[in-house]
Amino acid sequence: MAQRKILNSEPEACGGDNGAKSLQAQEDNQDRIQIFKHDAVSLKNSKYSSEDYTGILKVIHYKEADKIYIEWNIAKISISSHEDEWAMVEKQDKVEDPVRESVSSSAASSSRRHHRPHKIHHSRRHHRHKGSSSSSEPLNDLEKGNPQRPSQALFIDLYGIKSYRVSKKKNTVEIIQRSGSKDLFLFQNGTPDTFIDMLRSLLKTKRAPGRKNLYNVLGRTTGPTFADLNLFENEEQPSTVLWKFISNIQQRPLETTLSSFAKFSDYMLYNKNIEPHRETEVAKVAEIVNRTLELDEDYTVVGGKPISLRPRPPVQRGDPLSHDDWYEVQDSDGRVKDSDKIKKIIFRGGVKPSLRMVWKFLLGMYPWDSTRDEREDILKKKSQEYHRMKQQWQSISQDQEDRWADYSARKSLIEKDVCRTDRELPFFAEDSQGSDRNLQTLQDILMTYVMYNFDLGYVQGMSDLLSPLLCTLQDEVETFWCFVSFMERTKHNFDMDQAGMKKQLGQVYQTLSILTPDLSTYLGRVEASNMFFCFRWLLVLFKREFSHDDIMVLWEVLWTDLPCPNFHILICAAILDQEKNNIMSNDLGFTEILKHVNDLCRKLNLNSILCNAEGIYLQLLEAKETLPTPIKKMFGFVPPDNSDSSDCESDIDNTKYDKPSAPSKPCAEPVNSILEDGKKNLKSADYSSDSEDD
Repeated sequence: MAQRKILNSEPEACGGDNGAKSLQAQEDNQDRIQIFKHDAVSLKNSKYSSEDYTGILKVIHYKEADKIYIEWNIAKISISSHEDEWAMVEKQDKVEDPVRESVSSSAASSSRRHHRPHKIHHSRRHHRHKGSSSSSEPLNDLEKGNPQRPSQALFIDLYGIKSYRVSKKKNTVEIIQRSGSKDLFLFQNGTPDTFIDMLRSLLKTKRAPGRKNLYNVLGRTTGPTFADLNLFENEEQPSTVLWKFISNIQQRPLETTLSSFAKFSDYMLYNKNIEPHRETEVAKVAEIVNRTLELDEDYTVVGGKPISLRPRPPVQRGDPLSHDDWYEVQDSDGRVKDSDKIKKIIFRGGVKPSLRMVWKFLLGMYPWDSTRDEREDILKKKSQEYHRMKQQWQSISQDQEDRWADYSARKSLIEKDVCRTDRELPFFAEDSQGSDRNLQTLQDILMTYVMYNFDLGYVQGMSDLLSPLLCTLQDEVETFWCFVSFMERTKHNFDMDQAGMKKQLGQVYQTLSILTPDLSTYLGRVEASNMFFCFRWLLVLFKREFSHDDIMVLWEVLWTDLPCPNFHILICAAILDQEKNNIMSNDLGFTEILKHVNDLCRKLNLNSILCNAEGIYLQLLEAKETLPTPIKKMFGFVPPDNSDSSDCESDIDNTKYDKPSAPSKPCAEPVNSILEDGKKNLKSADYSSDSEDD
């Protein structure tokens, strides 16, 4: 293969950062706002017949003309040949074009720039081999010795785009204009993700039927900016806020997503007297966020005929784990002889508040079969390790911190989040001396976790997971190590690329497509099938949806891994199934669904939700032979293979759990037929995901 050599003739392309540079919008003297910039982008279209030209891709908003153009300027020339040859472009600092001049003049006729053309030198030999298909091809502009065409920028009116095609594997985006012309941009250094996010925020698009990577443009997005809503603090210029959001999505996707949805949620939840026009503005901006955060991968949607499910069996909750239950399963040395029994009791009814030291077993700080003496040794070693890591960050000087940007940023974020975490709880209130000792302990644990797992560090939402642990255990060392185990279970929620969150959102949609196909179809129709209104539920495991007391019971249930490790997906499905009629009968769109979901905060009945979630599991188990393989694996109806296991699954011990006892009230005949298995006492019949044949 011929060697390709590139001479970079633009100083800024040499010295800047490689890859995408999604910039905060900046105003210049010509009344223009630069929305986006990406170096090292090759262009291929009908005029530039090969990827010989590499340049800089920008998106510019001409404010007075209210025009937005995708602009490409040549910066490099790359040549493929059979011999080592060079081409060089000597370019001035500013490159202007007639098209840009006309746009600028229409916006500000009094401010024109002077142009200086490129100087292009050639030392290229043209090899035309007899019989080669290229022999009949016309010479391109450079081969003709014409420097004028490639020296001019390519301009695409953003609102003249008909559709665009994305290839993530090839790092390309093809723009198809309404005039029929096509322009293919190859992102040589980095990915086109930020560019795609920008298109989604400005254009209303819809994926073409049957075409995974083709998006048709339905029109332009209209509505206020984020700054117009005063949802973001300390923004210097309102016009910069949307682009700053897009830039942050590239650098800190999870944090930016949660922060944005949290702001919308809080705005809609706590501003009960929103003026009608302001509520409309919130709705419009939420739609922008929804389109910007469109999931890249298709969901596995069940096709063909709907799967028939038997009626949902009724389920009743039991009593919480008592002291008698706990000590009954221990031997004289303190070993827990029957951890399965304990987990079943906890799954049915939780744990008595005075016995929540059991959390240390559920979260793996202590092995179930450890003796009291062994647990003392474990605590001693873990205490030493904790204080060693705590001392590491406490000994960092201000001078060191000033030169350690990642550490400083995480410390700053922790300090901000801790100050607003569960302040309504008496545990985090100031004492009579004005001390907030427990808040300081919360911050110390989070800072120590940064040293324990610096790759993950701290992401907004972790303080929500830690707070109930500290309130309950009230011991710094034990709380830290239980938090470490909790994070191992939920670490994929905090992937910087959001892969874990997107996978779980897809699993919720997959479950709905089986459980209630009419709801899943409806969500697709109103462009809400990405399930982002469930984002907060999954990220912090319903921490903000239930009361403080209820969330501790819910987490205890989830920590048992019964009846399957993805039981939290069924809880999402149970809530949405319960709210289906409200969503569909009122014809709610994405924003209205988001508002409705937020209005459910602290109003959900935990026992009812848990019973419905387990009932859904029983429905799916009964129909498992007809379920698609992804659903079977998701809920443990078949042993997961290592190559295709869910990213959000925890390691489980295949603990069996008992079918719920039949309620005292007589049930309908179809339900009884599901529950009965030839034994009168259903409670004694164990079953689990691995006890049934596939």
